[in-house]
Amino acid sequence: MENSHFIELMIIPLLIIGALLYTDNFDNVSITGNAVKIEQNPNPVLGTYSINPSFKTSFNYDIKNKFSEIKSTMNSVIELCKDNPNTEACLNERISALGWECSQNDEENILHDFTDKIKDCILTDEKSVCKFNFDDKEGINDKNIIREFEIKLISENARTKAQLFERGKLLATDYINVEELQYADYEGRETGKAADTIEMTLTYSIGKPSIKEFVATNSNSRIALSKIMLLYNSNGIKFVQTDEENNFRGPLNKEVSLPRYKGIKLCVDAGKKVYAYDASDNSVKMRDLVYHFAITFTTPPPGPLNGVRSVHMPSGEQVILWDKADAASYSIYYSKFDFVDTKLSEIRSDKDILHVSVDAKQPYEEFSTFAGMKFEKGKLYYHTQLNELAYVIETEPNTQYYAAVAAANEQGSEIFNDHSVPNSFVYEKGKNYVEFTSGTDST
Repeated sequence: MENSHFIELMIIPLLIIGALLYTDNFDNVSITGNAVKIEQNPNPVLGTYSINPSFKTSFNYDIKNKFSEIKSTMNSVIELCKDNPNTEACLNERISALGWECSQNDEENILHDFTDKIKDCILTDEKSVCKFNFDDKEGINDKNIIREFEIKLISENARTKAQLFERGKLLATDYINVEELQYADYEGRETGKAADTIEMTLTYSIGKPSIKEFVATNSNSRIALSKIMLLYNSNGIKFVQTDEENNFRGPLNKEVSLPRYKGIKLCVDAGKKVYAYDASDNSVKMRDLVYHFAITFTTPPPGPLNGVRSVHMPSGEQVILWDKADAASYSIYYSKFDFVDTKLSEIRSDKDILHVSVDAKQPYEEFSTFAGMKFEKGKLYYHTQLNELAYVIETEPNTQYYAAVAAANEQGSEIFNDHSVPNSFVYEKGKNYVEFTSGTDST
């Protein structure tokens, strides 16, 4: 599906306020404690008391209208950006103009980069293998050429607490809805093994991340985990042991590249202050009322492929070849009619344009020369010398054909081929679009 269909607005006003207000009326306040008489002490300590502020207060604020106003504004922004080939840049530009950016710092972003992708993996299909890396952080090394961080996961109250440290100083905390920390080898992938903690040492140099160490710990040992960030989602999330990477990436498991969806967090100042408690400074004081919400959208489709061509084999097969890319699948379109300027939505609905979807994760047969090679229908081949993939298509004899090959992501999104949108990715003859006659090679 096209990118524009996947922008979702989620508004979650954070109005959970613990307000402790002074009052001289204690008629409805519950007081608990024990009084102990200590006769020998002229100023006896009578006990420990706690006052339970089991009351609430209200203030004059029209939350409904403000909520509707935010939603209406954001829907207008989405409408303006949904067909833009660079959806994220368009949204960021307009959000910045509204002054709705959150003030999360680079260090907090490092932790959320990690935890948000784990949360994304939890939502994938069972028996999926999730693969992801840390994002580059421009500016993270402005003051120090190399920075080293520690991330620690630990179970706490039936969920997982994630913390980010730098030189022992706590920088950020987040929580993940995972009750038990587990790691696994391939044989024990369904049951997993319990871990006391998951610990990582992460360095940044010139904004580029590198994992120095990644381990699961228990009372007896430290178990090395995969540094290419593999998670197995079956009966709960499990981190993969480093010596089992290849087994988990085999054809029997569905590999999912994260993030499946991208998102932007927004903060809108309501223009109202209230007395509220905040655990960060352990105090009650006047604070700004702020709406926190987010919009999500699909990961942009892979860019255009290169090297699309057709070869006719002496044994009779007509083969389409293209440069191998980072993709979940590939779409091959071919027709007797030229469709280089046709939008993707129209291509998919045109019965005269044939479509073949090729799973990029399926096992492929390697070859290094065309001499003596015989290709079978329905199989994917890989030319080790040219870094090309090859696939047989069915054609009529001595017939003119036009073909395009596009890379798709996990959601099936690929380039739109909309020539009316400036700077968008499209089919180009000699790159990802080719003309040929069946029974011959393309020129």
